[in-house]
Amino acid sequence: DFELLLINDGSTDSSGRICDEYAALDARVKVFHQENEGVTSARHKGVKLARGEYSIQVDSDDWVEPNMLAEMYQCALNNDADMVITDYYRHKFNKINLIKQKPNSLKSKEIILKILEKKLSGNVWNKLIRHKLYNKFNIPFPKEINYSEDAFIITSLLLADLKVVYLPIAYYHYINNPSSITNVPSKKKFKNQFLYINKMYLILANYPKLLLALNNTKLIIQTQMLLSGLYSYNECHDIYLDTHKYVFTYPTKIYYKIMLYLLFKKQDTLLKIILNIFLYVKQKLIIVIKFYNKLINQNNQLKFDNN
Repeated sequence: DFELLLINDGSTDSSGRICDEYAALDARVKVFHQENEGVTSARHKGVKLARGEYSIQVDSDDWVEPNMLAEMYQCALNNDADMVITDYYRHKFNKINLIKQKPNSLKSKEIILKILEKKLSGNVWNKLIRHKLYNKFNIPFPKEINYSEDAFIITSLLLADLKVVYLPIAYYHYINNPSSITNVPSKKKFKNQFLYINKMYLILANYPKLLLALNNTKLIIQTQMLLSGLYSYNECHDIYLDTHKYVFTYPTKIYYKIMLYLLFKKQDTLLKIILNIFLYVKQKLIIVIKFYNKLINQNNQLKFDNN
């Protein structure tokens, strides 16, 4: 058996009403309404109210396979696991990709390392967790973080050296919409990223190897700042002065490495030329992709109408 907690974080559309309708149909569904406080606050409320032996968190715009809970729970029981990690599906540009999440090692800190190196997902939605561990280890939920808050939570848990098992099945369908409002850069979102890095430094202070891997995230942030056009080159350069020596070991595309190298060398003229070329090509690609998606949707609608 299970309980489903729906946290309505101050939605202004019909989400709250729909949640209430589901709760009226099934006693296992419980709805909690609150003023908009952000995703971390909503996660924390769910964790505080949940009563199950194990719990998993799901984002509102995604969906899961109907056998997810039963099979992940059985795996946890069979292995007396603190955390069960599974694969997941990513939906993007009308394509569905299976994203494997097999760790090289099931040791907690090795999994953190791979999360920081962006080789494993730090998301909470493909991980079933022994619920009492949140209280046992006093896992923090900083309300001010609304970027990678789940990676912060998972890292905090894994620092406690949990027993982790890997189940090589995908149940979770992650809907990645590059044009959604949540993917539009803003200074508010960058501020959240800076806060995330600061919080991670605090919990990883005694783990030099993990702190070193955090440079990958810092370089990602500097790349995003460059591409956003919201910051001057000097601001992009100065936000993290210690990352320049990791540019060519940073696992990303070569043109991002070139941009960062020029940024750190303060070759502003050449950087501007390359950046403008990149943004022009990217814009044209977006137009092509949108046109392709429109054709696919029209074709699917025709098939539906014919049936």
